[in-house]
Amino acid sequence: GTKLLKAINRNANFFKPIINIHLSKGNYLWIMKNIQLYDVQSIHGYDSSFNLKDAEAFCFDSLSNIVYVSLPQTIIAVQLESKVITKTISWGDLRGKEKGDTSIVSFVLIPDEFVIYIVLRRGDILCLNLEDDVFYNKGCLPGIVKSISWCPGYQTCIACCGNELYHFTRDFDLLNQFDIIPTDGGLDNLGVNVGWGSLSTQFQGTEGKQKLSKIEFEKKPTPIKDYDSIDNVIISWRADTEYFIVSSVEPTYIQNDENKIEIMSRVTRVWNSEGKYMSQFENLAGAEPVVAVKPQGNYIATLRVLGEKRQFRFYERNGQKRHEFDITDQAPPNDLKATQMSWNSDGTILSICFKSNTYSHIQFWTTSNYVWYMKYHVKTPADISQFEWDEIKPHNFRYLLKNGMFVSACLNPTKYYSFNTTTFVVDGCKLNVTDFTKGIMPPPMSNYTITLPNYILCLSQHQNGNLAIITSAPNISLLVKNQNSFTPISVFNLADVDSLAVNCFYYDIKFSTPDSITFIVHGLDYYIVHFNFTTKKHSIILTSKKNILLHFPVPSNPNLYIYQLQNGDWFEYNQLSDQTKELSLIDNKVVKLSSYDSHKSEFLYEERLLISLTNTNQLLFNEKIIDSAVGCFRVGKEFLFLITLSNILFCIPRYQLPKLSSLPPKSSGRSVERGSQIVDIDEVGTKVILQMPRGNLETIEPRVLLLNKLKKLLDSHKWNEAYVIMRRHRIDLNLFFDNNPITFLNSIPEFIGDINNADSLNIFITNLVDEATRGTMFSEFYSQNDGKIYPNKINTICQRILEYFISIEELNKTEILRFFSCILSCYVKQTPRLLKEAFIKMKQIKGTLEKEEGYRFINDSIRHLLYMVDGNTLFKEAIGTYDWEITVNVAECSQRDPKEYTLLLNDFRSKEPLSYQRYCVDMYLDNYKSALNNIAITLSEDDNNFNLHMDECINLIKLQNLYSYSLSIFQGTPHYTDICKIYAEYLEVKGKLNDAGIMYLKGNTPNKALLCFEKTKNWKYYLEYALEENVDQDKIKSTLEKMSTALEISGDFINSYEIQSVLYEKYDHNVLYLKKMLTLLMLGGKWNDASIIVIKDTKSDNPSLVQFFKIKLKEKCESLKKLFDEWDKTFMEHSNRLVILRTEKQGKIRELVNASMDVDGFEMQSEASSTISSFSKMSKISTASGRKRKTIEKKKKTVKHGSQYEDISRLYELKRITKVIDSYQDEMVTLLPILLLWDFIEDGKFLQKTFSDLLDNIEKNIKIHWPKYINAYHLLGPIHEIYRHSDGTIRMPDAGEMPERISIEKELIPPTIRRNITWQLDIMVNHKKSALLSFGAVIGLTIFTQIAKGFLTSTKEGVLLAGVIGSFIYVFLLTSVSNFKNSNHNFIVYSGIFDVFISIIISAIIMSFVQGVAVTVTILFSLFWTIALSNISDKKYTSIGHLIMTRGYLLLFKQIIILLFLLIFQLIISDKINKSTFNSTTKNHFFRIPPPRENVTFCSRVINCHNYASCLTCPFPKNCTYGDKYSVICLPLRNCKIRTPVRKMMNCKYCYQTKLKIEHDCAEVRNCTSTSVRLVRSICRVKQTTFCLGRRVFYQNIRCHWTNGYSWKKTFFISIIGGGFGAERFYLGYWKSGLAKLVTFGGLGIWTTIDLILVALGYLGPADGSLYI
Repeated sequence: GTKLLKAINRNANFFKPIINIHLSKGNYLWIMKNIQLYDVQSIHGYDSSFNLKDAEAFCFDSLSNIVYVSLPQTIIAVQLESKVITKTISWGDLRGKEKGDTSIVSFVLIPDEFVIYIVLRRGDILCLNLEDDVFYNKGCLPGIVKSISWCPGYQTCIACCGNELYHFTRDFDLLNQFDIIPTDGGLDNLGVNVGWGSLSTQFQGTEGKQKLSKIEFEKKPTPIKDYDSIDNVIISWRADTEYFIVSSVEPTYIQNDENKIEIMSRVTRVWNSEGKYMSQFENLAGAEPVVAVKPQGNYIATLRVLGEKRQFRFYERNGQKRHEFDITDQAPPNDLKATQMSWNSDGTILSICFKSNTYSHIQFWTTSNYVWYMKYHVKTPADISQFEWDEIKPHNFRYLLKNGMFVSACLNPTKYYSFNTTTFVVDGCKLNVTDFTKGIMPPPMSNYTITLPNYILCLSQHQNGNLAIITSAPNISLLVKNQNSFTPISVFNLADVDSLAVNCFYYDIKFSTPDSITFIVHGLDYYIVHFNFTTKKHSIILTSKKNILLHFPVPSNPNLYIYQLQNGDWFEYNQLSDQTKELSLIDNKVVKLSSYDSHKSEFLYEERLLISLTNTNQLLFNEKIIDSAVGCFRVGKEFLFLITLSNILFCIPRYQLPKLSSLPPKSSGRSVERGSQIVDIDEVGTKVILQMPRGNLETIEPRVLLLNKLKKLLDSHKWNEAYVIMRRHRIDLNLFFDNNPITFLNSIPEFIGDINNADSLNIFITNLVDEATRGTMFSEFYSQNDGKIYPNKINTICQRILEYFISIEELNKTEILRFFSCILSCYVKQTPRLLKEAFIKMKQIKGTLEKEEGYRFINDSIRHLLYMVDGNTLFKEAIGTYDWEITVNVAECSQRDPKEYTLLLNDFRSKEPLSYQRYCVDMYLDNYKSALNNIAITLSEDDNNFNLHMDECINLIKLQNLYSYSLSIFQGTPHYTDICKIYAEYLEVKGKLNDAGIMYLKGNTPNKALLCFEKTKNWKYYLEYALEENVDQDKIKSTLEKMSTALEISGDFINSYEIQSVLYEKYDHNVLYLKKMLTLLMLGGKWNDASIIVIKDTKSDNPSLVQFFKIKLKEKCESLKKLFDEWDKTFMEHSNRLVILRTEKQGKIRELVNASMDVDGFEMQSEASSTISSFSKMSKISTASGRKRKTIEKKKKTVKHGSQYEDISRLYELKRITKVIDSYQDEMVTLLPILLLWDFIEDGKFLQKTFSDLLDNIEKNIKIHWPKYINAYHLLGPIHEIYRHSDGTIRMPDAGEMPERISIEKELIPPTIRRNITWQLDIMVNHKKSALLSFGAVIGLTIFTQIAKGFLTSTKEGVLLAGVIGSFIYVFLLTSVSNFKNSNHNFIVYSGIFDVFISIIISAIIMSFVQGVAVTVTILFSLFWTIALSNISDKKYTSIGHLIMTRGYLLLFKQIIILLFLLIFQLIISDKINKSTFNSTTKNHFFRIPPPRENVTFCSRVINCHNYASCLTCPFPKNCTYGDKYSVICLPLRNCKIRTPVRKMMNCKYCYQTKLKIEHDCAEVRNCTSTSVRLVRSICRVKQTTFCLGRRVFYQNIRCHWTNGYSWKKTFFISIIGGGFGAERFYLGYWKSGLAKLVTFGGLGIWTTIDLILVALGYLGPADGSLYI
């Protein structure tokens, strides 16, 4: 680093003498935060409108934002925002010249009393009451007042008169009085040296004596400065008011040679609030008349000038020096004289006021680790009369100049000037620069320092590195960044343009282009100024009277700027159009931040997002609160970085910000040290630089930045650079593939070439896993992967790498040798391991090498394999290659004992033939399938030992169960049948008789196969192969009969039926077989097949099955009736018992919960307490574990009254019964039609109804016993098992009844009743219930039409709705008639034309009581429903359709014509329904909405409110006579500029009694019909020249009279020309009837004639209700 700094120093000779750059070698301590001005308000008192010259003092009312300025003759109150003088109070004769010295010593506003306490130099104490502006004399102090100081909170004050200090209360009652020069020693003084004696008597040495003389010289009192005064007493309080200090000038004797000389020197002492003297500071040579106590702690600051140096001197409360710091460079003692020093309220900023020959200065200092920096500077053109910090807002300061200028400004002391990894720290005229790209250099070091001739106010850096600085001259400087430092290019002095530029404030500087900047200037107004460094010209972009805090030039539009006012509102200004509008971003919503105190904002134009951080740590996106505990944030090119108050760093991608509603979970962030602040971010890299509260720096690299960087590197195929980052930060190397699998696989050659290191590639291969890391560990950084899924990722990658190496094997053998370990890794990493292929590849490569090189190659390769594979495994795999040379090499490399492997290998080599040798190897390796293959080959090769090898083969098959595999091996060989026999015997032993029979057939042993088929009752196979083997027919018949009987016993009735069918057809046509077949079909539920058999039998000559079948049907009906009844009783028994059990469990649970929560009354609840006690004694091991589990499962299925598992068993039985009953739906599908066919109609009806009721009852109970939402008592099992926690203990819940965890028993899953099976017959359904429901709907709709008659007749929509209701009445009537007819017959009865006619007549009669037009609409819709229902109904209204179709198309055509003319008639009438019967104005009669209030905001903009009645408040006499004139005094409203009273003559009448169009105007009502006689409500407003009583905005009912541009002449002309096409109706707005007229060609001419007459008479007017022009 030293060489680099020296190199920079050699090139640092530019831009002299304006800017000097010198290097630091670590000896400059600095902190990285800076102070930035962001809010400034001022009153220019030297302006003629104010005339505040000779201002003496001020006090500020923060509630009303009013500053009170004391002048020699008056006190003026000025509103700071509006710059308006609110009051002027004269001193009167209180400060006359005859009164003596009446200069102001104290001028303080007591906010809670709203009074100003004033103390004059001669001792008068005045109290100014700001409510009545009257002075009150509170007394007089004894003598000339040197100083007075109020404690924080204004409860007490200290006054110095003469040599006495007086401690007063707020009301100036004396609390204490003591001498300013105490006679006693201080309580905290350290005046005794213990142990070593005085410093002068101690041994010092040569250097110590020099240091001692220097210390003695510094402690020697010196005369006060020429700008100090004897009467200048300084009093400063600590924030807790426990201590205060007094600095005064006292006579002191000093030794000059042998004489004592008296001098006046400054002495500082510490006192407590009780008036006790605590300590005196050490004598300080060159002390200046400034001193200040830090609000917190025991830290006291002062200044001293000794020789040519000026220093901070800091003391402890006991008067001992703490440390000192030289500030000569920033405050030269020859140029500046200190006049005041003060701390802000939180003690973070120390301000010092200086005075020079031409200007006054205010410097703001901060510290870190005892090193002080001047962070901001204010230069004033006149002397400072008063300076103070705000007590509430610690960063707000105010000062008053003697020329009358008042300034209130706010500072941001946490500003980081850091751009593009370069950080700047301001120290007065110096700018410390740290470039993080050269290394993270922690405080107090920096790379270099830029020194400017003036104090730095603000700066900004462009993305390309250019640096713009505004100094206090004021100068604007541009510095261009080169490799090592900054080169100055341009300097511009603003004072050359305007001499008043020195008096302005400059802040918020930003680059708009690389060579131009914009910044905010505050002078008389607020300006956004643009300055171009190339042309050196400036222009004012925007001028505002209101305070501008921030601004942002829009990068994509150089003429667009957004800015924030002090109230928080944001605006957008277009320079081209000179238009300003409120800022609207997402969804065109205006951004209003007036309710938030925010000045830290960033504008993201691309995202249309304004990010703000309030002073209460709320993070805002536009107006939306994202989080309420954010400490700082920083916006990067791709991410938003922020640190919360819980010390979590979040890096949020910018593209996610518009949709963000809250911060991500803490798990997605990174924890940082408490109090960390973001200093800078590396836009190119992955680093985030943080500063800790101690001042040190910490660099972190968040995972999200690393992944973002890696994505870019991987997408750009920079594989090696990505690999280095992954290894350094321990990121899973699987991301190479998972980032983009297709791209990676296609880039394998490029990947290997870029990595170019075998070890690195091996690390990548060995770390591969099949898991897709993109969806697991990196899921939060990637969206869902929509690409191809690789289930076997490792094999895919390894195969691709192997393919690449194989492709270059012939071209580049050197590369193959260098990366051969990677090839082996690919073989080993795959699943299953390809070790044999790896050995083959090794042998292949070895063959191309020389002997020695080949030996080394084999050894190196085997050693690499041994890193990945166990030695024993590798040795076995080597044996499996059948290559003994490779095997020996592996054995040697794995250091195996030669005695072991030599004998083994020799034994293998001795076996012959080769296939048998390999068989022995496979048996040794337990590779049985390969062994079977080899022994099969041996059987064909070694005929001499065939029997021996065959026995080995059979034993291998039997021992290893290789039966199935052996079939594929020996298929097509002479030994195949033997293998099949062996397999068949094995299957027969295992009980798989069907399979065994098939294998016996393949093994040519059919007799055994028939026995197997007979045992399995596989009668089809048996019959087939028995006939093929010529088995005796009697034996076949006997065997089939046995099979049929066995199948019938086992319940397989269908197969038994098929056997009987075969016996009947092939062996004996006996009727008994038919009866047996019929019985089996009925038992199997095949009623259709059984019925067909009976029907066939009836057609025979001798029918014998009909009576038998009917008897069986009757028996089936009776059995089903009993069965349904038993099921119903059993189901309800279990159901009722389950309800009781759950009720009891609910009560027990509540009792136990209450008992466990009520500690005091626990013992009184005997049953509950004993239960809980028994719970506590239970084992932590669940009762449902171990041996008891099977027992419990049995108990769950056994119903036992009182058992602890009874609820489970009951629920189990309910599910079982439900399942059985549901299965009977399948049988009912076939049984009911058969009952109907064979005339068992009543039985069928009864069964259908009974079964239907049973299903309905079960379905209703399912909802009860298996509810959608469960409670604790629904859970199954004993209570102690329900509330058993995961740790095994049993604990009742603290609140609520649900346990910690729930066991999902299979009984909790509800059964289902299938409703997709249609088993009911319509003929067997009773329709009376449906008929009654339909008739009830008719009655209900009829009653509704009568109740809602008023609404249905008030609008066209209501009439249309009435017609629809009428058509529904018709449909329900027709349905009711149809169902009544069907309920009285045993067959389906259809509705005829008579039913339709009667239903239409009745519905029309019902609707005639509502309205005539509704009857028409009802008939129209009824006809529509009739046609629709006749075509789409399910055979209930088919007779109507049948009637229409049989009568031909003529009836259909007539109906359409009638329907068309009815439609025309309805539209003509409905279009003339009075639209005004219910409109929006009528709503006000129903909803009493008060009229809107009058808008009086315009009063603030008019010059004189006296001419506007709305802007005046005029009190009338309480009892006035209507119409009489009265003279009243009116007062202007508060927002008026002139608020003087005025006299007005007024008539006694209310505003609604004034004359229309003469004294008031009413708004035109357009949504009404002008032909209507009804009045409509309108909003009326009284004219400004009319004075009246009451509301000036009111409602009034007026005639509807309005036009909308329709012409009668044009309408009449259109009706003549295009009336046949409905043109006049389209013109007037009747688009519905116009469309009908167009379709019907003017109603075949009739409609056209009628409309022409209606237009001529004026009856047909505009549809919107307006008049013709």
